[in-house]
Amino acid sequence: MREHTKICTAVFLLATALSPARLAGSQDQEHAPELQKILDAIRQQGQMRLEKSFHLSVLKTTTYSNQKTGLGQGISLTKQQENLKLLFTADGRWLSRSQKNMTLSDKSVQHREYTETNDGVLFRTLEYEPDNPYRDDPPYRGNVLPAASYQKSGIAMLHNVIGLPQRELKLLARAIASGQARLGQAEKVAGQNCLVVEYRGSRKDDGLTTRFWLNPAKGYLPQRIDALDNEGRLRKRYQARNIEKVGSLWLPQSAQTLTYLQENAQDKSPKVSTQETVKLLTLDLDFTVSQEIFKLEFPTGTEVQDAILGEHFIVGQPKEIDDATMRQPIFLGDAPPAMAPTERGRRDSGRAAKGNGNGIRPLDANATEAVEHRQDAQRQGPLPQSSARPGKNRSLTVALTVLAAVIVVSLALRSRCGKRAA
Repeated sequence: MREHTKICTAVFLLATALSPARLAGSQDQEHAPELQKILDAIRQQGQMRLEKSFHLSVLKTTTYSNQKTGLGQGISLTKQQENLKLLFTADGRWLSRSQKNMTLSDKSVQHREYTETNDGVLFRTLEYEPDNPYRDDPPYRGNVLPAASYQKSGIAMLHNVIGLPQRELKLLARAIASGQARLGQAEKVAGQNCLVVEYRGSRKDDGLTTRFWLNPAKGYLPQRIDALDNEGRLRKRYQARNIEKVGSLWLPQSAQTLTYLQENAQDKSPKVSTQETVKLLTLDLDFTVSQEIFKLEFPTGTEVQDAILGEHFIVGQPKEIDDATMRQPIFLGDAPPAMAPTERGRRDSGRAAKGNGNGIRPLDANATEAVEHRQDAQRQGPLPQSSARPGKNRSLTVALTVLAAVIVVSLALRSRCGKRAA
């Protein structure tokens, strides 16, 4: 029986030694300092506050090869060119102006202009889309919302505009902090020495394996990012070009993102579906602005959704009371007790701020990246020493332990049966 006990003990020790937690932990001990540097750099980028105002302009060109990007009636979008100008002050006010020319598959060109301002009190948007045969709305559409509903981080807006993939960097930070990222061999990309880090996303994050080529000499900014599916096929690729230091910031002067489409399960070489190129034209980090620049006047004929007053009207026409579009007004200061918004009014106002189907549209989700990075840093703390996935490691260890127990019981029963036979 002692030999049986020795065998069980050996099996149990082998199960513990071979558990992913032990194996990954020893590997992570070696790479933990470098991973911690990467994590700190990503968090620092997300938490950075710009001490000066900035003004930039970019040219963004997107080409669509997938004809399934349809607008109805057999028409699809083939190319989009956008001139974007962004002004952001150190105290959190901003002005953004976008002009887009969209080329359709029938060779026609649609023009669209979009302006948004936040003066610290009110957030206003104005959209102009003339002669669009696919929409029945007026050419001018505007919104008025509380500025507090759309607070943005200057560094997040800057990174988003110039094409830095904030979502991927945020997920990488989480993967490193939770021990799910792996550090590979250093490689050269575009003549730059890069660290290769990869992680596999959860099913919620499409389950793709994302591989980063990070440049330590340039603030650990990604020179390249590849997203691969379970078969190892390329689904998305980001490439930065000419990363330069502007003030205290490392920024790519241009970037390209390619999205690949797999038409069927047998398709071993997915084709490029979307190609997006962003080029930084101008960037000024030292200038002063006046409050007047943030004023936005709605032209006559603009259809306006005013969440402050709870009104829906067209500029230049008498305001008509419509119970279907009226909402509880939002008070920017302390409202009198008799006029305080009801709970239903607050819910309606919240829906209006998020997008209620009547023209109010949500802004880019990357607008609050810095705040989310800061919250992640506070919740996660320093880098753990194990890169194992807790759920999977625990399950495997339990399974191996149960196997050892089964072997013990089997040997014990066999021994007892042998004694009885004797």
